[in-house]
Amino acid sequence: MHKIDKEKEEEQLKFLLEFLSYTKNYCVSMIDIVGSTRTVMNLPVKKVSMYYSIFLNKMANIANSFGAIIVKNIGDSLLYYYPNTETGEEKYFRDVFECSLTMLNKRQELNSYLSMEELPEINYRISAEYGYVVIARLSTSSVNDMFGSTINICSKINSLAKPNTFIIGEQLYDRAKIFKEYKFTEVNSNIQDYHAYLVSRENLNP
Repeated sequence: MHKIDKEKEEEQLKFLLEFLSYTKNYCVSMIDIVGSTRTVMNLPVKKVSMYYSIFLNKMANIANSFGAIIVKNIGDSLLYYYPNTETGEEKYFRDVFECSLTMLNKRQELNSYLSMEELPEINYRISAEYGYVVIARLSTSSVNDMFGSTINICSKINSLAKPNTFIIGEQLYDRAKIFKEYKFTEVNSNIQDYHAYLVSRENLNP
């Protein structure tokens, strides 16, 4: 093997070892626009950019206000996580629910603004799960990337949610089922032996 090839391999291995040794337990969440491809199909490019940027920026600001950190946007979706949930404290898990329900409650306001800009109405869904994630330190970005089964599950269950609803995985449910202010409705999961739950605000009035 040439010296330059060996050095390159050692450099890649060094990164891989760092990548594999850095894990955390976090609540991760994803918000995704429903049917955006068809919605923007006939819009001018400038309008398409405006449509996505209004939505993504609005939701990112809400997420940040509840202590979440944006990891990346994936097309019409945002992936973010709540670093304080690593502590296991109830109040930080409650932030996950309040953030998600706030995002849903902002839909009417968001659509009013989109209408003013002559843009189509928007529908979206939110998913969240808790568990270990693998952290990748990227030299090209100040924000770490994330991988792992928790994120994969969060992405998969997102598609189970109806438009403008919030769904969680079983690991997050185990942490949150003590919260009396939320209603949890189990849904059929597309993951074998795995449970998912739609979340809404519980009516506590007598």
